[in-house]
Amino acid sequence: MARSGPPLVSVVIPTRDRPALAARAVASVLEQTYPALEVVVVDDGSQPPLALPEPLAGDPRVRLVRCAGGRGAGAARNAGVALCRGPLLAFLDDDDRFRPAKLERQVAALVAAGDGVDAVESGYELWDGDRLVRRYLPAPDRDLARTLLEAPRMQPSTVLLRTAVFRELGGFDPTLRRVEDWELWVRFADRHRALALREVLVDRAVSAPAGELRWYGELVRRLEPRLAALPEPERARIRAVHLLVLSHLHAREGDRAGARARALEALRVRPRSAPRALLYLARSVLGERAWEAGKRTLRLAVHPLLRRLGRDPRVSS
Repeated sequence: MARSGPPLVSVVIPTRDRPALAARAVASVLEQTYPALEVVVVDDGSQPPLALPEPLAGDPRVRLVRCAGGRGAGAARNAGVALCRGPLLAFLDDDDRFRPAKLERQVAALVAAGDGVDAVESGYELWDGDRLVRRYLPAPDRDLARTLLEAPRMQPSTVLLRTAVFRELGGFDPTLRRVEDWELWVRFADRHRALALREVLVDRAVSAPAGELRWYGELVRRLEPRLAALPEPERARIRAVHLLVLSHLHAREGDRAGARARALEALRVRPRSAPRALLYLARSVLGERAWEAGKRTLRLAVHPLLRRLGRDPRVSS
């Protein structure tokens, strides 16, 4: 009996007005050690329309499609998935890159896990130009559904999942122009399991998308019914976390009054959050320029000490 080959992995890359980054992302997929793949690049209304350079454009594994109007990353990814042929699905943001063994390692982990697992998340490194900002390694023993109520731990570029599950979930919510991936993973975790592969397989780029404050606030509002079902101590803890993130986003947009109000609310909701809440209150008084200068000074003083103690301050789970 003839043996079937490895399952086809479909990789969807949404992009808009960033041709050099899109080409770099596509190249990182074509350099994968995993042999069975296709790439669907979705041009979300670029002006001028995206044209991939050779030899990327001539590679039979690459398909370029165009959506008019700039509908957002979630809608662009949904349009790409509609054209995918593979039973396995991966996403790659245009400013991120896969490391060469990314798909091979994730497919092997998913196959070994069996039918009880529908996705595999990997770790990543976050870069600001040539400076490593953070190394994230997902915790294998986490409670994914609970973790996702607190923070957007699964990033699109780090996840491999079953195409049928994505379609069953209805894809990304196109009404969300940001945090649409976080919302999808929350719904995913209701009924599906994801394996955490504690390896760095993706390089991500620092970005500060416009409107993040608005969309983060919208998702927190949508999460409220889920939070209301938690025991009070946990509910208060997670609400305080969200309020402090919102304080950070207000501060980053120069809204000191909003930053101060959110920090005070976090303190009221959970008095035990006082150390961070007071720090964010200080931020609202100092302003962003002084805050960033203080962070740089603290980083220069503390990070070498932590490394001497055997801890890497850039690693998180």
